[in-house]
Amino acid sequence: MPLGTSEEHTHMVLRCFAIYGENSPAYVIEEVRRKIEDVLSGWSWRFAFPLPWLPGPKLKEILTPSAFEQAHLDVAVRRLMIADPTLTVSAARERVSVETGKDIRTIERAQQRMRNGIEHRRDDDLDNPDD
Repeated sequence: MPLGTSEEHTHMVLRCFAIYGENSPAYVIEEVRRKIEDVLSGWSWRFAFPLPWLPGPKLKEILTPSAFEQAHLDVAVRRLMIADPTLTVSAARERVSVETGKDIRTIERAQQRMRNGIEHRRDDDLDNPDD
């Protein structure tokens, strides 16, 4: 199993490090070092060290401010279209534009970036099913 891919793995690494300390296997020490480096560079503890008994990180803790805004705009358009199935994408974008004060082109780009990111992630999942 690759390093840092699950809550159980993180738990196992931290347990090993707690028991053996500096005598832990090299991969354990390296993973703990990388995760602490992530925290020091601004990531939340919950994101760097996911554990089964802690709630997952909030979306704002994972995404950059611009990615968070893009996700917010995309979700706003999708929610309007779900609430009113007769609404076109263009009409939904116009309503979100009025509500948020954002340009329609900005909303289109946000949706395109979200769609591209989701497709890219889905391709990664298909290429690496064990991750």
